[in-house]
Amino acid sequence: MATKYIVDTHALIWHFEGNSLLGASAKAVTSNPNSELILPAVALAEAMFIVEKGRCLLTSVRDLLDDVHADNRINIFPLTSGILEESASLTIIPEIHDRLIVATGVYLQNLGETIEILTKDKIITASALLTVCEVRRCIAVSGFRDRTGRRGRGVLRFRVKTPSPTLKASNSLSDLFDAFKVGGCNLVQKT
Repeated sequence: MATKYIVDTHALIWHFEGNSLLGASAKAVTSNPNSELILPAVALAEAMFIVEKGRCLLTSVRDLLDDVHADNRINIFPLTSGILEESASLTIIPEIHDRLIVATGVYLQNLGETIEILTKDKIITASALLTVCEVRRCIAVSGFRDRTGRRGRGVLRFRVKTPSPTLKASNSLSDLFDAFKVGGCNLVQKT
């Protein structure tokens, strides 16, 4: 039986934005014409809210819905009483939207489906309730200064929301690396 992929909210948005934050394994799934994508209704509702509030690069809720309906690989899965019942046992996930998204996957697994979830959520990943296909791409950074002026290192998670003349949303990660090198940072891409 083929694997079916539960699409979390950010994976959906980043897929339709063409956002480079969509990691290599998730991009392979979302670009494969044979992938079976399960979109929980609650994830779609959450994505609509994010678009409506202007918190992503997608321009309108109508465009999002048109994109979802045009992609014949995407099956919008309704919120059923079976999923609600399943969610009652998933208290390890405190946020209700995430719990319902995971409950959709667990519900389908209990019906014998092979399920993975496309998510960036650390709590969902740590719960180990579903196999995770990691979504977020991150960059390790060294040589920067934190708010107190101390030099440090860490992981940079970013999103280009407002394009600037020097760094446009369409730039590749290598362009972003170059921009940070000018500022004295050393970047290493991790997927």
